Amino acid sequence: MKPKFKINQNQVIFEYRMLGTNKRTKKIIPLYITIDQDFSKEFGKWLGDRAGGPHKVGVSNKNFDFVLSFRKFLINKIDQPESEIKINLTYNPKFKVPRKLMNKVDKMIVTKTQLGNYSFSVISSNKPLRDFVFDIIEKYWHVILKNSKECARYGYYAGLFEADGSIDIKYPCWSFGLNLNSSSETRILPKLNECIRLKNLLKLDGFDPLISRKISKTQNSYTLKYDLRIFRTKDKIREYKLFKEKILPNITHKEKISKFKMIRGDNFQ
Repeated sequence: MKPKFKINQNQVIFEYRMLGTNKRTKKIIPLYITIDQDFSKEFGKWLGDRAGGPHKVGVSNKNFDFVLSFRKFLINKIDQPESEIKINLTYNPKFKVPRKLMNKVDKMIVTKTQLGNYSFSVISSNKPLRDFVFDIIEKYWHVILKNSKECARYGYYAGLFEADGSIDIKYPCWSFGLNLNSSSETRILPKLNECIRLKNLLKLDGFDPLISRKISKTQNSYTLKYDLRIFRTKDKIREYKLFKEKILPNITHKEKISKFKMIRGDNFQ
């Protein structure tokens, strides 16, 4: 199982035997990573909507463009082989999949555990990429952002917003949720810490966000949420302009852009 690796130009190539088989596999990770605006956005999306388990790197979302752009990121920025990075459609057996959705994806997966009718996903099955790139960057992510150019932070805010953000009629909000039915109580503090770290980053860039806590209970879930809200203080008009000028241009999620346009910066009453 011990991997062998070699450096080929700007890539590290790992070769190892797959667990429980005699087959050997090759995996690629980039030798260098540039923490720029584009990387920060896609990394923010991964932090918010990751998929695939602890040995993989992927995202899952109902918005097709969200997943498509992450696929391009894996191929163009992270050097993953295009032939291995497929887009999947996971759907509930009660949902009749329209032809237009079928035509968008490489593979369809039916499962009773799918929340909602369907979601798209793209996943790289690459343990070295997860262990030596994404997990390490995640560990030091907020320190990295504090010492990066502001455009990297604005990219991150946009990516995390596309994954975990929402827009009320008066303000944008990032949500950090935890299903209390299936999660240990020990995970509550890490979720709160995520929210606080984002609050501190936003303050670094001129926002004054507020944290609120709520519990949502339905027939199928019991969820604790920490919401981080902006446009809620006396400087809300200034924050509106800052969001519009710095964060919104990095957001490509059409539904969230459309909702933001319903907010008027000159009238929050």
